[in-house]
Amino acid sequence: MRGIINYYSTTGNTKRMVDYFTYQVPLVSFTILDMKKMILPDFSKYEIIGFAFPVEFLGIPRFVLNWIRHIPKQLVERNVFLLLSFSTISGTVLIQARNELKPKFFKIIAGHSLHMPENYPITRVRGFTSNLAPNVAEKGRFRYFISIFNELMESIEQGHEILEAAFRLSLVNYFMNMPDPSAAKRSMGFKYLEKSKCTKCGVCSLICPTKAISLQPYPEFEEIKCVGCWGCFHHCPTHAIYTNKVKNKGHYLAEKMPALLEKLPLKKDTL
Repeated sequence: MRGIINYYSTTGNTKRMVDYFTYQVPLVSFTILDMKKMILPDFSKYEIIGFAFPVEFLGIPRFVLNWIRHIPKQLVERNVFLLLSFSTISGTVLIQARNELKPKFFKIIAGHSLHMPENYPITRVRGFTSNLAPNVAEKGRFRYFISIFNELMESIEQGHEILEAAFRLSLVNYFMNMPDPSAAKRSMGFKYLEKSKCTKCGVCSLICPTKAISLQPYPEFEEIKCVGCWGCFHHCPTHAIYTNKVKNKGHYLAEKMPALLEKLPLKKDTL
């Protein structure tokens, strides 16, 4: 069975979740597509379609919203699943995503939100890191979701129709239904460059999802294009990029979190 997962990840949390997931679903041969490449695939080639992204200020990241809204309506209904990473609370983002995708003739048959380490610099600086996430119970729930997902894939392969998923959220998540697509950019503020640290390597320009950074020869920021993802801040190897709210601290990359890599290994896990 062929599948595709369209993912958006700036620090690697969501990507690690996706990679772990694909190892646990042997029935599906997944194509992994980075949304930042701005390529809309031909969804008709796949029996199952996934969308994976982080929860951002109780909503869908603005970049992901724009990407989804460029998808044309499908000619036939297609089965879709959602994988969300979050650090504080997931809110109603599963339902928000379902409402965005349903008009495109996508049927959401499964979805899961996984608690991951905090990657928002200002929160990390304040000491709230969630570095030990996901805990045993949270990973257990993710593994259970994967086991159910595998059963759904078997049903699809056998030709059965799958019903739309009904997401049951906690009261806390329901009450936190306050998405604000512009909050990420506002909270980040303006970016600055410490030229004495900058090596003009170009990593920030390559990682930027909206191409808001150009090298002249030092990085220059086109703030009107920036969506506040903090990708340039996190990935700068010399920590030369900062904002008026945080400097020289608060950086995070999933690949540098041994505990997370051990909890979500890139191999078949015992379910």
